[in-house]
Amino acid sequence: MSIQYMENFSIYGDSQANLIAGTPWTLQANDQLRDDPDGVSGGKVLRTSTSDGGGGRLILPTATDVTYVAWRWWIVGLPFSGTDGSSVQIRDTNADIRYLVRVTPVGSLQLVRTNGVGDRITSADVPDLVILSTSGNVMNDKLWQHCEFFLNRTTGDYSFKVEGVTVITGTDPAPATGDTAIVNFANTWNGFSGSSAQIFIKDVVVADDGGSINNAGIGTVQVITLSPNADVSGGWTRSSGATDFGLVDELVPNDTGFIQAEDDPLPAATVMELTNLPPDVVAVRALQTMVRGLKSDGGDATLVVSLVSNAIDDNGASHAVSTSVGYRWDVSELDPDGGVAWTPTKVDLARIKINRTV
Repeated sequence: MSIQYMENFSIYGDSQANLIAGTPWTLQANDQLRDDPDGVSGGKVLRTSTSDGGGGRLILPTATDVTYVAWRWWIVGLPFSGTDGSSVQIRDTNADIRYLVRVTPVGSLQLVRTNGVGDRITSADVPDLVILSTSGNVMNDKLWQHCEFFLNRTTGDYSFKVEGVTVITGTDPAPATGDTAIVNFANTWNGFSGSSAQIFIKDVVVADDGGSINNAGIGTVQVITLSPNADVSGGWTRSSGATDFGLVDELVPNDTGFIQAEDDPLPAATVMELTNLPPDVVAVRALQTMVRGLKSDGGDATLVVSLVSNAIDDNGASHAVSTSVGYRWDVSELDPDGGVAWTPTKVDLARIKINRTV
């Protein structure tokens, strides 16, 4: 598989505007970044509480017929009736719902093909929905549960795992072919039944089948933030202070503290060390860089962010920078030093390099 995007909601503070600034997310009015509801874990999570079945939508960077999505799901309460229930929805580029997996009142999961409804399921649509598979009673309320959903819209193959255990698997005999463009996390599964339920999500990973590793899925994983914690080298100008990393390491964005690259001449790239992984991490599926930035005026400006391993760069894409603040990201599945999967040891030795190229 090829991992397209990873998210743990830890770098935006409480701001919806920060979350949607250049990332693949779109939000509804009631979607909010909140403290973790378990009362133990730190960091932020995304809460969805929308009465019309909307919710946070992750726009896939590349639409694809084969979609793999993993996340942690916290459901505040099981649904009261079969017309309600939290869901994850698979949508086309025009936002039409093609498939969904919903939670039932008894805690089972149902995989549903919609047969071409629009961006909301109405009561008139329900008789034409096709329930492809139903699991046992595997979902609980007020508990984080790791979920993995795989769907191939060409072959019809599908599977769903909860805490690493397959609870739904099979093949749709009449698949809704086409490319998936949106994964929608909703507190209901339709647009005609209101709900007071809330859901929380974190540790989101979305992938396709285009990579050379992670082809069997990624398993039960956590998305961890590694902030810069030391300078190595650089030529960028600081707004204040004596270090680059001290201006870019915050988890709540502070745009009054920054590093700046002039264009005449272009400065040397800034290179920084990263925080080590927690000691209990035994494997790494991928790394993703996230950089927040903007330019001061209408001139050209591009940014390349790299991961450096044993003095070998894994260069990200060339990102155009706009006058509106926003995030740019790149995913690295392979350690450039050897072209194999990253290991915890090599991640701890890696550096991040930020280079203005235009």
